[in-house]
Amino acid sequence: MKNNVLFLVVDCLRSDYVDLNGKKAKGLTPFIEDFSKRGVSFEQAITQSSWTKTSVASIMTGTYPFTHNVHKILHRIPDGLPTIAEIYKSNGFRTGYFTSNPYLSPGTGYDKGFDVKKIVDEDDGKLLNKAVLDAINQNKNNPFFFYVQYMDTHQPYTVHNKKEKELKEQVMRKFDTGLRSTGKVVISDDEFSILEGLYADEVRYTDGNLKQLIGDLKSGNILNETIVVITADHGIELMEHGGLYHSSKLYNEMISVPLVLVGPGIKKGKFIKGRVRSIDLIPTLLDYSELDPPESLQGISLKNYMEDENKDSCNLQAYSERDRSHEQLKLRALLKDSWKLISYEKEESRVSANLFVVLSYLFKGDFAMVRDSLRAGKNYLKRKIKGFFRNRNEKTQKDSYELFNLSIDPKEKTDLSMDNSKILEEMKRNMEDFLISREKFSSEENIEMDKGVEKRLKDLGYLD
Repeated sequence: MKNNVLFLVVDCLRSDYVDLNGKKAKGLTPFIEDFSKRGVSFEQAITQSSWTKTSVASIMTGTYPFTHNVHKILHRIPDGLPTIAEIYKSNGFRTGYFTSNPYLSPGTGYDKGFDVKKIVDEDDGKLLNKAVLDAINQNKNNPFFFYVQYMDTHQPYTVHNKKEKELKEQVMRKFDTGLRSTGKVVISDDEFSILEGLYADEVRYTDGNLKQLIGDLKSGNILNETIVVITADHGIELMEHGGLYHSSKLYNEMISVPLVLVGPGIKKGKFIKGRVRSIDLIPTLLDYSELDPPESLQGISLKNYMEDENKDSCNLQAYSERDRSHEQLKLRALLKDSWKLISYEKEESRVSANLFVVLSYLFKGDFAMVRDSLRAGKNYLKRKIKGFFRNRNEKTQKDSYELFNLSIDPKEKTDLSMDNSKILEEMKRNMEDFLISREKFSSEENIEMDKGVEKRLKDLGYLD
């Protein structure tokens, strides 16, 4: 029988908060560190966006954002673009996803190819573990591909350490409210220390939940025939560049995530330095599962790097992007060798395009989508009005660039775009060449947002 695949994604988990075989971080993840010694771990994986909607679409399709074209809350993965679940299902695997993230609700396109679709009501990894184990035990006759996305490390955080609980919850409310109002948070050193501690506690709590799930699989004699992936959809900013949250920037704290693969046929105890991408996961898993990859894939299989004893580093060119529609901005990041370019591209007004979308829904009689589109428009206008009356960063006014030498400035504190015009122009040409002739699918904006999903998105800070 073919090996199972268990794909574990931790929302908002930064790579610099995870200890791995070969890389020490903060001592918060002793289980992940121990587990990584049983397989291959990577120094850095770059996600293709800094928020769930776009990055998970890239993970599930193995394509860049400009290919799947999923950027907004109402976008869905195009029907014509195969997902990893569809591939495994067509090859006889049971498929299922388990999460509390409302973006992965049925009807979003993320559920394509999944037989089991389990959305739990609370952001608690223990509930996800139970749902996964129940699904495994229901049928052990066929191999499974299960995708699990933990949400504990996504704000709002749960206070696990009851000491000074009231104060911590007060800081959490202030943090959460600030995110949903202006995106700018003013916070004291003491408050930030509490907030960072809450995030660290959630990382530690998630490590414990992963330990429980893997331990139960081992006890049930399932682990030895299961390929396990541990990674994240994106990171989170903790004031490194003046802000909090994870949706609007492309610095490494937002897009650098951990990556561990353990299972049958995977070399044990190997640590690979350098940089890989989230889009490389599907090709790699299909390679180990001996399944044919679809032509749409834009990543590569990492199996050669993982198996070759003479290869201990991999430094692939990586690309991420993020739409900031309320500012009419497109952010792009290109990482090549030791250099990183971030571009802030001013886009034309989208008012006429959005009006066309609303009219098309009216013509089709899709009044639920008219409602959701108008709600999105209302939130857009609110943000624009607030932006008009506050000081705006110059990057939102015109096209601009940031350039970093990651070999000497890994935290991206010194912008060299004004001091190194030769490298800047070279990186701009590299990005232009990279973007030429890339295939683009049409993302169908036809998600009907029910009240339950809307409430969850508001709780997580995505809707006002």
